[in-house]
Amino acid sequence: MKAIRFILLGFLFSLSATYTILAVFAPDEVITTDELFRQYVIAAILGPFIGLGSLIFYVERLTLFWQLFMHYLFATFAVIVAGAIGNWYDEGNLLSIGRVLLFQLIIYVVVWVILNIILQRDVKAINEDLKRRREKLA
Repeated sequence: MKAIRFILLGFLFSLSATYTILAVFAPDEVITTDELFRQYVIAAILGPFIGLGSLIFYVERLTLFWQLFMHYLFATFAVIVAGAIGNWYDEGNLLSIGRVLLFQLIIYVVVWVILNIILQRDVKAINEDLKRRREKLA
């Protein structure tokens, strides 16, 4: 069930990020329907793939730092591969690759913050439920 949740979240975040990047950072660029479809297909594959990588957060032997580090490396590798397929950067231009990695870092941080907020909300709800159950037993 966790894997399905991560896949769906990855899918939604990836499509949202793709739309945002295309709309905000390339508003004047003319994109054909075929190219737009291609980019969304790449995003629809990339997001769930990175989402599955989020299962690393359930490896209890690792500290949060190492989980984040390994997941970030996994996501970066996936973005580099997807970027090569999607022509997101010029392979000979470090500035071009750096721009893609900067976008990836920003998206990674935003997604992490959103997921952390969701997690905190879930923990608060669970704690309130446990408190109510204890009060009923007392």
